[in-house]
Amino acid sequence: MEPTLSRSTASATTNYLPALIFVIGVARRSGTNYLARAIVSHPDVCRPRGHWELPFLEIADQFRDMHRSFVALRGPDRLDFTFAEFASYMGRGLVDGIARRVTVEEQAPFVLHKNPGTGGLEHFRDFFPDSHLILLIRDGRDNLCSMLAAHGKLGRGRRLFNLIRDARLWATSAERIRDHLQRDSNCTLVRYEEMNAQPRKVLAEIAERIGLRADQRWLDSSSTIPVFGSGFLRTSAESNGHLVEEPGPTQWVERDRTEAFQPVGRWHKQLSRTEQKLVHRIIGPMLSEFGYTT
Repeated sequence: MEPTLSRSTASATTNYLPALIFVIGVARRSGTNYLARAIVSHPDVCRPRGHWELPFLEIADQFRDMHRSFVALRGPDRLDFTFAEFASYMGRGLVDGIARRVTVEEQAPFVLHKNPGTGGLEHFRDFFPDSHLILLIRDGRDNLCSMLAAHGKLGRGRRLFNLIRDARLWATSAERIRDHLQRDSNCTLVRYEEMNAQPRKVLAEIAERIGLRADQRWLDSSSTIPVFGSGFLRTSAESNGHLVEEPGPTQWVERDRTEAFQPVGRWHKQLSRTEQKLVHRIIGPMLSEFGYTT
């Protein structure tokens, strides 16, 4: 059910509890900034002030330990709180905390939270049983190229170490997404490649799924969402001030989305043949599971 909100009477501390949209990416550098910024540009979606990547799910197992201790202090015969109950109270508290970090002027029926990783995803519905979950998958090979770029220039040994480590992390994370999709039909899977190629179509599908109104101005502006935090789109001395694709440390600035930005298929040029074969051995099965050509 779509929440209602009177902007004229909403308070930053009371009576404002928006519906939560939670965006989770397969890994860092998978495009959660792009997708989240596109969604939050909708007039009915807001974001909290400050950092919007709270490491809540990553410590879900510690909440499970807390629940066990809580029950054990009085005994299960006296405290019949299930973990699902306990977790849902914690989840509501987090949503309330996020809502309190939204200014009165920016309050909207939906608030967005994001996380560039899947740690604790298996506990998501315990904490947020009624929230809107959007899972973002990206071709692991391009994802790895973005991770490598974020590290800056590396020696051959360090580059290989990072590539193997991050490939294993991507494969494990993709497995978590696959497993969650099998048990939770009330979530939306978004492919980064489709969002990049057809943002209007993808956002319209997300809006229909979670109950956002199909705001035409929002959809029409989706193709001009700036690039933010890219490890590739930058200006260089050789480009005479023009934007070019050039790997390097992440630049947390907004860039106009131009034809120079080509985030899909970079791996063909960015990974050597030897690196491609190595990566395929690690992430190939999960690439196939999500329909990526291997």
